[in-house]
Amino acid sequence: MDLENLSYISSAGLRSILLIAKTLKSKQIKFAMCSLPDPIMEIIQITGFDKIIDIHESRSVAVTATTG
Repeated sequence: MDLENLSYISSAGLRSILLIAKTLKSKQIKFAMCSLPDPIMEIIQITGFDKIIDIHESRSVAVTATTG
């Protein structure tokens, strides 16, 4: 999930991402987020999502990490 252009995320958005991540994990499908702007990354870290979802600096790094 490329979040490069995201400027705001609500608690509903965070819940949606968590639901997607859990659903994909249960189906053994890799999921990652990338290109998070600093304010969004701060929220992801505060909520602990960075401990349960792979975060990558760019789309190309994320694709390589999830397909390799």
